[in-house]
Amino acid sequence: MQTDLTTEFRREAQLTVRGDNSDTLDLCFSSETPVDRGPYMEILGHGPGECDLTRLQGGDHPLLLNHDPDQQIGVVTRAWISGDRKGRATVKFSNSALAREILDDVKRKIRKCCSVGYRRTKELACEVRDGITYVRFAFQPFEASIVAVPADTSVGIGRSDSTELHYQNHMITTTENSEAARRAEIEAISKNMSERIPGAAAVCAEAIATGVSVRALQDKLFTMLPNVVPVSRATINIPESLSKRYSISRAILGASENRLDGLERELSQECARTSRKDPQGFYIPHAILTRANNAVGTATLGGNIVATELAAGNFIELLRNKAWVAKLGARMLDGLVGNVVIPRGLASAVGYWVGEAVSTTQSNTGFDQLTLTPHACTGYEIYSKQLLIQSTPSVDALIRDDILAVLALALDSAALNVATTAIGGASAPTSIRGTTNVATVTNSAAGALPTFEKILELEAAVAAGNADSASCAYLTNPEVRRVLKSAVKTTYAGAYGFIWENQGADGSGTVNGYKAAVTNQLGDAETFGTLTTVCSAIYFGNWNDLIIGSWGSGLDVVVDPYSAAATREIKIYASQWVDLGVRHPASFAFMPDCLTA
Repeated sequence: MQTDLTTEFRREAQLTVRGDNSDTLDLCFSSETPVDRGPYMEILGHGPGECDLTRLQGGDHPLLLNHDPDQQIGVVTRAWISGDRKGRATVKFSNSALAREILDDVKRKIRKCCSVGYRRTKELACEVRDGITYVRFAFQPFEASIVAVPADTSVGIGRSDSTELHYQNHMITTTENSEAARRAEIEAISKNMSERIPGAAAVCAEAIATGVSVRALQDKLFTMLPNVVPVSRATINIPESLSKRYSISRAILGASENRLDGLERELSQECARTSRKDPQGFYIPHAILTRANNAVGTATLGGNIVATELAAGNFIELLRNKAWVAKLGARMLDGLVGNVVIPRGLASAVGYWVGEAVSTTQSNTGFDQLTLTPHACTGYEIYSKQLLIQSTPSVDALIRDDILAVLALALDSAALNVATTAIGGASAPTSIRGTTNVATVTNSAAGALPTFEKILELEAAVAAGNADSASCAYLTNPEVRRVLKSAVKTTYAGAYGFIWENQGADGSGTVNGYKAAVTNQLGDAETFGTLTTVCSAIYFGNWNDLIIGSWGSGLDVVVDPYSAAATREIKIYASQWVDLGVRHPASFAFMPDCLTA
């Protein structure tokens, strides 16, 4: 398997403190627990000759805080591989004030995690189990740090999974129904793909000789398509105890006074490290933004700690458009790093009936690529400084929900509309209707009220591309829903009743048995052809085939305490880098010219 041997990686682990009161402690920095690296599970080899400790064994390697070379807090005195196949080291803290502060936190079990950076030096083995690829690497650790937030807590002392993998030099999968059929199919793949993928013939020949399954070979060839690289992920896992201590309002207030510190500063630094991009302001981790709300008013869920003078229960929520794209099943890829290229098949091979001694006709499986690139989406809100000073869970929930709603609606609108708001020459992601080969069903030459027959044409357009499935759904605006709720199916094939049925509490219903939702993100005054500002659109499709990618491990928040200082208000600007992509254009159809009056 072709893997990257140049990128630097990090793994986190739990600290083990010695029983005495010295300034020396032991830590475990690595094990053979598999870690998800996107297209495969990474395993670090701890056998003889698999871990190069030359850089950690010199006795003068620095111990850092949060991987910052300007914050040395000690030295690594020795490193070794223990009998249980774990990488271990002894570190000694310095006498600086910072080092003493960190050591005290470690001994009090406030800081429990360390992190070691490493480079993979060689790919040792590759194995497929239950459809998942495991790759074993030799590696060289090159730096050690004490960190606040672990990106991966699966390694370290006390892990319960002791399952051993039996590594071999090649991929191993279950036996095919027939060895002859397996060989014949791989030979056909080799013939079809050799001109498209450099080295495909050699890979296929090796697959035949080593018993690799057809499915595993196809996965291998996908990774060899030109310009395809493994998807890098920038995610951090935040323990619940730290999540509860984090305050969004405290972070904003601190940034406004140029004194962001404590947990909020450390998490921002961790986001910058994992996403490999410094923020313009500071990062709020996605894990904080998606944590469960505290229910103000219920004592055990937050009511006991809300200041009554805030009257949070009387806050009048802004009525916003409904964001439905993600709810209908769009796939989310978060924590991305760099451009992402997703290979996809365009056409399948064709089978032929042939006579005796007649050569078959070659048919090719076509491939292309869906590329996701980051687009900056920014929104801002204004809060009074007095509100931020309160720093209660209810205020945090209010700010969090505002930020998420603004960005979610912008992304939702970008998915549905060709015309979106862009500033400074920037471009919005390509919408569904702006995607090449998405079917357009025209209601009529001069526009008309939507009918049941036209609704069925939307379904037929998706079915023609073999994309119809149980996850298909309709999406339109309230005006179209109003028309469809009063429109009779007529006597089409004996079908009676209204087109829009089964109204739900959230405004959704069903159309011809499929889920149907409404949102004001789709206006009722759009222009199509000669129809000016009178049209509405209806979407139908398999929403699982819409991919939403987001980059980084948090939102970049810039705080402006100056422009509204006269009214003692603070502006916050939140930015997220996102993109949209349709895996299969045939999965969607839309009708852009529905009239509702």
